[in-house]
Amino acid sequence: MDQITHEMRTAHWLDIINRCQKRPQGMTAQRWLEENGIQRKAYYYWLRKFRTEAYLQQKQSQGVVPASQEISFAEIPLSAQSSETIGTNITDTISMVNFEKPVAVIQHAGATIAITNGISEEMLSVILRETFHA
Repeated sequence: MDQITHEMRTAHWLDIINRCQKRPQGMTAQRWLEENGIQRKAYYYWLRKFRTEAYLQQKQSQGVVPASQEISFAEIPLSAQSSETIGTNITDTISMVNFEKPVAVIQHAGATIAITNGISEEMLSVILRETFHA
């Protein structure tokens, strides 16, 4: 399919989706589709396609690394006191380095991360981003 055909088809389905979203209150999407002669499967195919594209654009604008890029590790600097506790369970680690009581604990792929109210926004962002890609 050439670029012009693709653009025309995309514009056509975007118009259909916008009109369906603006249907009269109380009317179901199914009924609107039937009244306008639009196949339900085709509508939802294009709706999913537009939503996926919008989601990916939003993530790109936020500077999130695409899932297709593999991240092998993320370094998080530790103080000398806390580095001595690596290898112990989370409860022992928390008490040994005198952390505040965690308000959240994330367990993913064999790793446990305890988060306290004192965590910086930047560090929390790094942890969540790296955990998501692990």
